[in-house]
Amino acid sequence: MLKLAFPQGIPRSQYLPLLVVLYEIMSQRAIAELMTYITDRIYTEALHDVMTARAEPPSEAEVEKVKRCLIPFGYEEWLKEK
Repeated sequence: MLKLAFPQGIPRSQYLPLLVVLYEIMSQRAIAELMTYITDRIYTEALHDVMTARAEPPSEAEVEKVKRCLIPFGYEEWLKEK
């Protein structure tokens, strides 16, 4: 889903909002692990990013923008699976 939604990579402006979206369903560690596969971040950096996104969350508008990017690629179905 993420590679389809962001074929050129995750834009910097959408990275933290994406982590917030993923945190609605996934654990911090699972998100960090995932980010090591789809970004150039190492695990500890990705885990720190998740903690930052939780401590200083992006605006609701930024989070909604990311959700809208994910919907055509199965976001709502993914939520139902969890």
